[in-house]
Amino acid sequence: MVATWVNINMLNNALVQSGWKKDGVTANNWRGYVLGRLEQLDWGQVVDDVQRFLMKQEELAVFNQDTIRNLLAIE
Repeated sequence: MVATWVNINMLNNALVQSGWKKDGVTANNWRGYVLGRLEQLDWGQVVDDVQRFLMKQEELAVFNQDTIRNLLAIE
């Protein structure tokens, strides 16, 4: 069994409620779904959305797609 800090049951329920048509998310495949979605995003818009929540704007230097990809690769 793969350890995960994602509440898979809650995530699947939310996905179904939002019209999710793909296979259910599991502890083994959720990272792939997140990575796939990450590639579709307008990263400039993501940064614009997130920066207002950062107490230290310098943190934007490490908030990028590569960092997110690397974090998702850690199990």
